[in-house]
Amino acid sequence: MWSRWPGPMVWYGPWWLGPLMAVLFWALLIGGAAWLVRFLVVESRARHPEQPDRAIAILEERFARGEITAEEFRQMRSELEASRRARL
Repeated sequence: MWSRWPGPMVWYGPWWLGPLMAVLFWALLIGGAAWLVRFLVVESRARHPEQPDRAIAILEERFARGEITAEEFRQMRSELEASRRARL
């Protein structure tokens, strides 16, 4: 017995609509994920801005007050910068 419903082209639309919808779905999914990651990174940077190295600031203050000599300042600063580079 024949069905009274028309063929599948009426239900699903033109043949090219399926692949187009699949491409749009994946583009939106990947684009949304990329936007979310970028948003979270920007928000994280806004909440935790880079602070100047506090140890260097203290060292500069001690040098400015005359507590340490220029040679001691250069030596301590180079040691601090070397340890900072080692952590990165």
